[in-house]
Amino acid sequence: MEALWNLISDQLERKYHNPRHGNPEDPVECLFYVMLTRKTPIRKAQHVFERILELVPWPDMLLDMDETQLYNLLYSCGLQHMRVKNIGDVAEFLFHQFGRITLDPLREKSNEDCLSFLTSLPGVGTKTALCVMMYALDRKVFPADTHCIRVLKRLGTIPWRLDHRQAQRELSKQVPPDLAFKLHVNLIAHGQQICRPQKQECIQCTINSYCANNRRIPEPP
Repeated sequence: MEALWNLISDQLERKYHNPRHGNPEDPVECLFYVMLTRKTPIRKAQHVFERILELVPWPDMLLDMDETQLYNLLYSCGLQHMRVKNIGDVAEFLFHQFGRITLDPLREKSNEDCLSFLTSLPGVGTKTALCVMMYALDRKVFPADTHCIRVLKRLGTIPWRLDHRQAQRELSKQVPPDLAFKLHVNLIAHGQQICRPQKQECIQCTINSYCANNRRIPEPP
């Protein structure tokens, strides 16, 4: 199975070149960015996040930011009431925990401790936590994004019956740690551009020779 993961990873890397999808390298900035991408197109989240950074160049300034101003900035992302509350609550929690709004102390923690801490924050689930760990803390973990799950189900590497949590658990076992980052970012790009929910471009697919759908195994209704 590891040989198949390597083949898939190599093909996708050649096509998409490991894009970061706008995720910052600073852990706390990455956390707020990923919180914005939830149920929001990546390009829209990137635009909103860039506007926030223009107004709030340092995370600690979030504590002094007017809620109405933040609300207006987040309006185009939707769910702005929830996002304003969660971002404000996370900023306040981190400030009281570490004396400033930072996640740098997590660099010395184990993966298990990082995941436990991050998922204890308001509005932060497993996928968000794993994204921060992978993109900003250089951990070899695999966040199961919706695009990743769809592509891998079509490939036949995980069963269709798995829900998101089950898929996350299964892929955490299956995906080789050294391939986790490359597979995650390139599967997202592939799911956005080629292996879309509808109107997928199978003829242009660089990994269709490994695909269960290409072998005429139907998707469930």
